[in-house]
This record gives sequence, C-alpha cells and structure tokens, in this order.
Amino acid sequence: MSPASHFRHQRGDFVSQFGLFLFLVVFPVTFTAVVPRYTLELRRDDQGVNATVSAHALLVVPYWRQHEHAVTRVELEFDQGERVGYNTQLSESENRVNRRGRSEDSAVIHFIGDDDGASAMIELGLAEPVLAQSQKFLDDPGQASFSTSFMAHRVLGLYVAGPFCLLVLLYLVLLSLAVTRRVLGRPYWPFDV
Repeated sequence: MSPASHFRHQRGDFVSQFGLFLFLVVFPVTFTAVVPRYTLELRRDDQGVNATVSAHALLVVPYWRQHEHAVTRVELEFDQGERVGYNTQLSESENRVNRRGRSEDSAVIHFIGDDDGASAMIELGLAEPVLAQSQKFLDDPGQASFSTSFMAHRVLGLYVAGPFCLLVLLYLVLLSLAVTRRVLGRPYWPFDV
C-alpha cells in the first residue's frame, strides 16, 4: 500500500468513526438531555425539608442538579398550549384552511423554600400525583424521606429515549470489538484486508 493511499484509508477510518460517534453517542445524549428523566428526593432534617431535583441524560446519567433548603410549599405551573397558525384577522371558515392545531400543554413543578427554588418539567399525567405525594410528605412530619422519578415528556422521553440509549450501548460494543481486534493485531474491522 502506498503512503498516500494508506493516509486516505486512515482519514476515511477517522471520518467514519467520528460519524458513528456523532450518530451513536452525541445525538442520543443531546436528545435525552433536552427531554430528561427527573428524580426528586425530599429529605427531612432538623432545619426542615430539603429538595433535590436531578435531570438524567440517557435515563441514568445525572447531568444537572438543583437543591432547595427548608422547602415550605410545592406549586404546579401549568402552561396551556397556544393555537398555531391561527390568524385573528380572518373569519373562522378561512382559518380552517390555515389551521395547524395547538402546541402542547406543559407543566413545571416548583419546590419553594429559602433559596431560589428547585423546578422540573413534568409530564401532565404525572403532575397531580407527584404534587399530591410531595405535599403529603411536607404535611407529615413523621416521614423521613420521599423519592420518585418522572419523565419530562412520556412519549419522547421513554419511547424515543429508550432506543437511543441502545444506540450508545451499540457504540460501546463496536468500540470494544475494535480495540480488542487492534490489540490482537487483527484488521480493524472484519472486512478490512
């Protein structure tokens, strides 16, 4: 193999490896960081109730955390979706042609205490139960701790993020096979000559 073709072959390997890394690692991590799984921990001590909210990329890797000390109340902020593609200058029949629907509703749960507060996006179906459980914990001084986990968006967070996590596992398997083959002195990929 001539030096020029060897260099092109190595450069091609690097480009394909970088592309695989972007597709199998960076994209899933970014997606699951935008639509994370949250964990909520409430602990009672001498000063009161402390709340810790953690966001997890790839469903298990914590990347962001908020602490709130001496939590006194829990609030739910609900944001109703807006009509998209609706023109107030047109009549209702003319707007039917231009109608695109509504943006999605969203909810955020806030734990308010002495500091700035801790907040997390929460799926609408889980908002009321998590709010009720958290309020029950605040009202009952006999409980020492409470923890729960919830998704910011069930469909995107669970049904899409789950398969994305498998892409990262696929990358780790491919990487370990490539390193093992390199250490054993075999071609980088089985089809390399």
